[in-house]
Amino acid sequence: MMDAQEKMKHDKMQQLAEKYYYHDMIKQNESKQALKEMNYKNFYQHTAEAQKHAEDMHVNQVLSPQMKRKNDIDQFIDKGVKDENERKLRDEVSRLKNRYEQYQDMNRTLKV
Repeated sequence: MMDAQEKMKHDKMQQLAEKYYYHDMIKQNESKQALKEMNYKNFYQHTAEAQKHAEDMHVNQVLSPQMKRKNDIDQFIDKGVKDENERKLRDEVSRLKNRYEQYQDMNRTLKV
């Protein structure tokens, strides 16, 4: 009789030990999964930061100088266009003055 009771007791203890063992394994797996998810999150966050840094470096090293050069060229062209327009305007004013003077000379000669 004792053997049967001891066997039942032993079986219950073994079931309880297995239950605790599986419970611990589940907890360890949950901890590992949480750590894994946190590592993925950190990896993707780090990757995103590295990508942003690379883009910023590209802007600073490549695009900014190109934009500055483009702005310099645009300013140079604008200045050239402005100078050309001013020259054309001065030429037109000179031409009109000369024409007016010729008209005045012709009027003087006709009056005399």
